Amino acid sequence: MADDFDALMSGMGVKRLDKKTAIPPSKKAKTKVVRRKRTDVSTLPKATPQDAAVTVERIEALERGLELARTQREESETKVKQLKKKIKRLKLEVDAANQAASEPHEPLVHVLSRWGYSTPEDRLVIASHDGWLERFLGTVVPSDLASLEADLRGQFLRVCSDCKAPAGKTALPSARAECMVCGGFDLSRETRKFLDAVLINGRLRVVIVGRDTENQREVRDHVVDSRLVLTQIPGSSRREVSQARTDVEHSDAVIIWDPSSVAPELLEVYRTAPIVGEIPAGPLGALLAGAAAIVGQQ
Repeated sequence: MADDFDALMSGMGVKRLDKKTAIPPSKKAKTKVVRRKRTDVSTLPKATPQDAAVTVERIEALERGLELARTQREESETKVKQLKKKIKRLKLEVDAANQAASEPHEPLVHVLSRWGYSTPEDRLVIASHDGWLERFLGTVVPSDLASLEADLRGQFLRVCSDCKAPAGKTALPSARAECMVCGGFDLSRETRKFLDAVLINGRLRVVIVGRDTENQREVRDHVVDSRLVLTQIPGSSRREVSQARTDVEHSDAVIIWDPSSVAPELLEVYRTAPIVGEIPAGPLGALLAGAAAIVGQQ
């Protein structure tokens, strides 16, 4: 029976599987493990003092490089902050300029009249001065008016026919009462009164402090007497408190011309003088009249 079955299966092309013809299962390949030999510490090369010194130098070089990089980074961050502030400020200025440009412009003639330069003679003198005609013909935006007015005040001065404009100033015709030099006073008479007060009261050492150099120069041009020791200190000059004390100690009278032009700490010292008086900012004639009264006080 078994032989008939085998013959039938063989006729169908099916081979018989038995122990002899079966393919044995494949064995798993063993992983080859490579074992490293342990390195004996005693066989390693020992570090020499030269190697240690080189290592220290490298560490120090790296630290210096890091410090330099840190410093450069901080400087760069500072510059970036400054540039951002500058850009912000420029944007504000551009916005202000654009806003000013959009405002209606007031005729320059009206502006000059508002500042007190109302007569044709005033405008003729100003326009004939070097560079001013070009400024008037150019475009004047409202934001430039403040600087224009300041330049006018600094260059042109109301002077009557009896007085001369100080050096560097240009005279504009003026009535005597409005003159910015004499203020309506007779300068020759006021100068004599001041010198008489100095000589009669024996107060020959007089200090005049305040205003600027040009105003002090006007005083020097008019008050001339070899017997008078006149110390003039413009309010804009740098002076120490100790110097102010010396001025007071070596003076017979102190005249403060325009107290607002004197530094507060110096003003406090000058006010301690035995004979002292204050005169507001004004023309030379008013100063001389007030100075005579101060020097002559008892």
